[in-house]
Amino acid sequence: MDNVFSYRTRGNSSPENKSKVYFTCHPNDFERCFDQICNDILDVNDCVIFYRKDMGSFDFDENTYIDLERMSLFVIPVTLDLLTTHNRALDFDYRFAQEKNIPVLPLMMESEAYDYYKRPDNFGELQYLNPNSTDLSAIDYKDKLKKYLDSELLSDEMVQKIRNEFDAYIFLSYRKTDRKYANELMKLIHQIDECEDVAIWFDEFLTPGVSYRENIDKYLKGSELFALLVTPRILENDANGAPNFVIREEYPKAVKLDKRIIPIEMELTDKRTLGRCFPGIPGCSDLVDIDAFNNRILSALAGIATSENNDDPRHNYLIGLAYLKGIDVEIDKERGVKLITKAAEAGLWEAIEKIHQMYLDGDTVKFDYKKALYWAKKQYENCAVKYGEDNPHTLTALDELAVAQGINGDYKTSVELQEKCYEARCRKFGEKDQATLSSLSNLAIAYMELGEVKKALELNEKCYEIKAGTMGEENIRTLASLNNLAIAYMHFGDIDKSFELQSKCYEIRHRVFGEIHIDTLRSLCNLAILYLKKGDYQKALQLSEKCYGLMCKNLGEERPDTTLNALETLADAHACLGNVKKAGELFGKCYEIKCRVLGKEHPDTLRILKKISRLNKVNTSGVLTFRSKPAVPAAKPVIKPVPKPVVKTYSVEELKSKLLIIRNKLDYRNLKFCEPSDPEVLKAIAKYASGASPKDVFAIDDRTGKIIKTPKGILFTKDALYCSMLDGKSRINYRDIKSVSIYADGVRFKMKDGKVIECDFNPANDLILNYLHGIGIG
Repeated sequence: MDNVFSYRTRGNSSPENKSKVYFTCHPNDFERCFDQICNDILDVNDCVIFYRKDMGSFDFDENTYIDLERMSLFVIPVTLDLLTTHNRALDFDYRFAQEKNIPVLPLMMESEAYDYYKRPDNFGELQYLNPNSTDLSAIDYKDKLKKYLDSELLSDEMVQKIRNEFDAYIFLSYRKTDRKYANELMKLIHQIDECEDVAIWFDEFLTPGVSYRENIDKYLKGSELFALLVTPRILENDANGAPNFVIREEYPKAVKLDKRIIPIEMELTDKRTLGRCFPGIPGCSDLVDIDAFNNRILSALAGIATSENNDDPRHNYLIGLAYLKGIDVEIDKERGVKLITKAAEAGLWEAIEKIHQMYLDGDTVKFDYKKALYWAKKQYENCAVKYGEDNPHTLTALDELAVAQGINGDYKTSVELQEKCYEARCRKFGEKDQATLSSLSNLAIAYMELGEVKKALELNEKCYEIKAGTMGEENIRTLASLNNLAIAYMHFGDIDKSFELQSKCYEIRHRVFGEIHIDTLRSLCNLAILYLKKGDYQKALQLSEKCYGLMCKNLGEERPDTTLNALETLADAHACLGNVKKAGELFGKCYEIKCRVLGKEHPDTLRILKKISRLNKVNTSGVLTFRSKPAVPAAKPVIKPVPKPVVKTYSVEELKSKLLIIRNKLDYRNLKFCEPSDPEVLKAIAKYASGASPKDVFAIDDRTGKIIKTPKGILFTKDALYCSMLDGKSRINYRDIKSVSIYADGVRFKMKDGKVIECDFNPANDLILNYLHGIGIG
């Protein structure tokens, strides 16, 4: 193999069995960047870094392309020269990595390059690391680098463990010009069930920069079978007229070592010449009779390639990793996931942890929170049995299980598990330990999801104060708590305080982590939501459009905890501005993805369905109607513009004096609350409105016995306050209410116990606001 690449390793150790990293840069940047970056990478990961000494050369042959395709990671230092002049690193290497789905790690060496970096025709939204950051409060660059490399690369030790699990090795001999056939042949062999655990060695797996000749004896001796890939090129001489390397070196050594030889004819080849060039060569197999080919391979590997390891969980896990990462086999992610899942089902801890994280992060597989929950339960059960309830591993698994319950919509169970985890960690590690604070933060989130806003606010305040005091205000974990605290204030009803905290959080995150960091994007989305609640719909639209676009490019279109939240916020903004058709399209897209990713019964999915239903009740005359199947209206409704209402807050008694029944203006003291399902009124309701729904609001006038149907909104009766915009069946005793605030997008009830209940409605139709204006509110 030609030494196209040079390499560097930690302590000049052997490059074998190490993960492959490819370094490329602008020629002007090599001298000042290469040593620094190599030292940083090798300091945190024992990999091998390949590079070409001539960074200006564009000369690549087909074999070099294949070598590049086998790299696990491309590392590119980013400078103005890289982004503003013609060079191989950006024009070829980076594009090649994109085409082949090879991870790329950009390192921002010059801050001045950022404006060019973020252009769509350069790196766009791809996340980068900054080796020269001077922000002492941010996570250390080396820590970030180590975490990233550990997630992308397998260790030398793990690679060796994987290779030890193969049943056998086949040595594949061929001419470089037939390399594509070599890859095809490897896949064909692995389609044989008994050969799933057989590795195939050929120079695609030889470490670039290492002499092929020096390793030929080692790999031939370790192989159980010598497979010769036959095409007319196998007979051709080298450029100097001498017999090629296969004829001259590989085949004679295989004969000398008495290896079982199987020639496989991939293209019709002259057999007489073949016999003359390869004395004693057996008859060729071809792929016309695939059964005969399979039987010959199995016969040659008799007693070696077996299925006896198929029930060994650790064996299946390691072979699964081999197929995921392409270690001495082709990259086959479907097969890799299948094998790792099989190992996990057998109870192997590493496999359970791996498959749980894969479904949770959408790594290799699609996001599937239900499967993530299934494996989180398995993980916790195994840890509890293996380590005991209070072991750190078990508590970590318990914390992950609680989070998995929450993201699947079981908020009550999530709170119960987080309480258990937090108490155990407090007892074992103290309340200021990072693991304990993580549990405290997750517990606050769980209470928020459950609707216990006051409790969530208390826990978030405690968590933020401890983190700010021990880690500093600009630490990534502290900022996560600041974000959660801002959200808690929003749900508590203090929009101004929430906006103040979230603005601070976004500013710090933007400065410390950059515009496209996932945490920065989360804060941007939350700011858009707050602008909605403040009534500044145009600003909310602007921010949500930006946020959704960045998340789609950087995180993917189907990520439930980020991108779909931004999509929902964008739809809300269009609805608030009266763009009903556009809002319907976006809500529909969001609903379809959430059905697929979260399931139809998940609370987040049902929330989107409710919003679609609200939009669906606005017809072209601006009248609220009910349809059994939500659908987005084909035409944009004609809606009279309503002046933006001034936010006002009323005590219950003040509100009673203003709000009787919207539309009818009847005295609330004479009304009795009822539902369409009440037997005593079913008949009257049917007579009154045949299109009645359980979500419609009804009351009985005690003086006349008349059934009253009201529009969606707020209804006081003599014993209850009914908010049809919550879930259609919620009653709130007005004696428990401290005050009521009328906002541009809904009503918030502040309860005497501190809890805040929101009654949101669709501002797109503005009917509710019309009614409120009509009786002097807002």
